[in-house]
Parts: sequence; C-alpha cells; structure tokens
Amino acid sequence: MSAGLRVAPRGWGTYKTIVAAVREAPEGAVISVQPGTYTESVVLDRDITLAAEKGRGTVRLVAGTHRPALTVQSPGGRVQGLVLEGRGREPAVLVTAGAVEVDGCEITGGGVQVTGTATPVLRDCELHHTGDVGLYLGGDSRAVVENTGISDVDAVGILVDHGAAPTLTRVSVTRTGGHGIRITGSARAAQELCAVTHTQDPRAVGRRRHLQT
Repeated sequence: MSAGLRVAPRGWGTYKTIVAAVREAPEGAVISVQPGTYTESVVLDRDITLAAEKGRGTVRLVAGTHRPALTVQSPGGRVQGLVLEGRGREPAVLVTAGAVEVDGCEITGGGVQVTGTATPVLRDCELHHTGDVGLYLGGDSRAVVENTGISDVDAVGILVDHGAAPTLTRVSVTRTGGHGIRITGSARAAQELCAVTHTQDPRAVGRRRHLQT
C-alpha cells in the first residue's frame, strides 16, 4: 500500500509545507494537501502523487521567486486538482523528464513548458493568463494533452517546437494575441477534435495531422 502524507498550512497535518512533505515522501507516496495557498516551488524527482484533499481548486501553489511553481523530473507520478500559479517570466509548470500525469489542474500566471524527452499527460486542465505562451512543447518530448482548455494568452496558445510530437485530443484554444497553435522546426502534432477560436490567427501553422475544429 502506498504511504500517505498530509499537508496543512496551519499545522493540522504532519507537514506545513508541500516541499517538506515531498522531501520526506518515499517512492509511490500519496501526499494529500489541505485547502490553502502555499507559496513555494516544488520539485518532484520521484514517483509521488500530489493531490488536493478537498477537491479541485481548493489548493493554490504559488511559485517562489525566479522558479516555477512545479518542476517535474520524475519518471512518473501524478498531480491532481491543484491551482498552479507562476510568477514573472518563469513557467508555472516545468516538465523536463518522465511521464507525470497532471490531472484536473488550473494553471495561470505562467504556462506549461515541456522539454527533453518528457512524456507527460495533461488531462482536464485549464490554462489561462499565462503570458506569452500557454503550452510550450519542445525538445523531443511526446506529451499527451486531453480535454484541456487554453485561453487569454498574450501570443501563442500552443507552441510545438524542435522535435516534439505531441498528441492533442479535444483541446480548445481561445483568445490569444497570436496563433492558436503554432508548429515549427521538425516538430509535428497529431490533433483530433481540437478547436481554435477568437485568436489573432486561428490557423494551426506548421506540420499537423488529424486536425478537426
């Protein structure tokens, strides 16, 4: 059975910070976080589940100075139901390796950046007011993005770059200052049942296949 740890901002749990719980959590642990705002930058470097105990949107993780709110370097793991808020020009979420699942999260104040050979899954998420880019997929990453909405982005909703090859299913992009979806370099994207609306240029630009809007 997976080990269970609890975080509460006023000491009602074993840990007062998410960082402290992650530091002590063994492989496969489930960390349940009580409602509240946590100003800290969390790094997941092993398979851990990080979940909002009282449900989606009840836990807000706000980035520390000059760092993402969440950095993932682990082979797997899961993040469920959190609000992840970036600061400044850093992404709110940075995934550099592994196959983490980000499920039912709200991401704002900075986008999601996926690099290297990471293969994350983003499911049932909302990205909004992220700055220049909502979702950046670079390196040789192979992200899977499902049932996710991206809105109110200054420039590009989704930027697929370098050798990335994501799979986008039922992804909506709206209210961007530039392209809804932009694919550059040798990147490519499989897209199904995606919608791009109310953007400066609603076309998906670059290499693509299976696009339905």
